[in-house]
Amino acid sequence: MCKKWLVVILILNSSISFAQIAPRTKAVFEQAPATLTFSSALLEKSFQYVPGSYAQISFQPNFQFSGRVISSVKPYDNLQSIAIESVRYDKAILMISRQTHADNSITYTGRIMHPQSTDGYEMKRDAKGNYSLVKIETTTVLQQCL
Repeated sequence: MCKKWLVVILILNSSISFAQIAPRTKAVFEQAPATLTFSSALLEKSFQYVPGSYAQISFQPNFQFSGRVISSVKPYDNLQSIAIESVRYDKAILMISRQTHADNSITYTGRIMHPQSTDGYEMKRDAKGNYSLVKIETTTVLQQCL
């Protein structure tokens, strides 16, 4: 009977341990600028890379994102996405998507995120069509999943 209880306790203990989520504890982009402004031409160039290749995107002279292209997909004729894993920023992921609309205009969306980071970047577009990456606090934007 004691062995059965011991097994039950061990199973419960291990399931609780595996269910815990690692907290976000570090700011990967602490030394990086709060806002990075750049042209859509820079974003367009990023879609030339193929999975497995090395990519380097210079958003500004003081912020380059470089690493291995881990994904490049085109699920629809009007939508393409690329993901790059950084070598400099602790394997943070840059994800950029390009959508071509019916009138042939193009918009881009994207983020730079790291699962254990307290910060990241979100891509924004202003009324004039200029793009920027704006630093975000992931602890207030993203929810922990259980």
